[in-house]
Amino acid sequence: MEKNKILPIISILFALTIIVILAVWLITTQQKPEPEYIEEQEEEFIPAKPIDEEVEESFPIEAENDIAFQEIIAQLNTSQKLVNYLNKNFSFEEEESDQSLTPEKFFKIKKGKRNDIATFSSFVLFQNGYFATIFRYKFIDRENKEGIRTITLFREKDVTKYIDLEGSKLGIYLGGSSPVELLELEEKRYNVKIIEYAAFTYGSTDLSEADWLPR
Repeated sequence: MEKNKILPIISILFALTIIVILAVWLITTQQKPEPEYIEEQEEEFIPAKPIDEEVEESFPIEAENDIAFQEIIAQLNTSQKLVNYLNKNFSFEEEESDQSLTPEKFFKIKKGKRNDIATFSSFVLFQNGYFATIFRYKFIDRENKEGIRTITLFREKDVTKYIDLEGSKLGIYLGGSSPVELLELEEKRYNVKIIEYAAFTYGSTDLSEADWLPR
C-alpha cells in the first residue's frame, strides 16, 4: 500500500522536475538571441568608421580646388570679365599646338598657348550660356610661310565676336556677319592669305583632326 502511494508522488515530482527544466530552457533560449544579434550588429558597423576618415583625408585639397574653379567660372559670365581676368592672372605664348590643356589644367598653371586660351575661353563662355566655339584657320604670310591661328568665336547679344591674342594681351573683336567676313577681317589685321578654316566644339582639347573648309 505504501509503495502504491509513493509511486504516484514520485511520478508527480519527476514530471514537475521535467516541466521546470523545460521552462528554464525555453526562457533562456528565448532571451539569448536578442543580445547576440545586437552584438553582431555593432561589430558590423565598426569597420565603416576608419573608411570614412580615410575618404575625408584624401579629398579636401582636390575638392577645394574644384570648388574654386567652378566658382570663378560662374563669375566670368561676360566676355569682358573673362578677358580681364585672363589678362590679369595668366601669361600667354604666341604659339600654336594641336593638343590643348584641359580647362582645369590651364586654370591651375595660369599659362598657355593660343589654342589653350581658346579651349578655356570657349568652355567658360559656354558654361555661362553663350554659344561659343573654337575657330582655327590656316594662312600664308607675306614671306610665303604657312601658319595656323586659333581664336574663340562666340555670340553675345546677337552679335558675333571673337577673342584673340595680340602681343601679350587678349582682346575682343567684332566677327562680322558670316565666316567669309570674319576671314576677311583677319586677313586685313595680320596681312595674310587664309587658305582653310575649321570649327571645333567648345572646350575641345584635341585639335589635330578637323573638317577643313577651303577659303
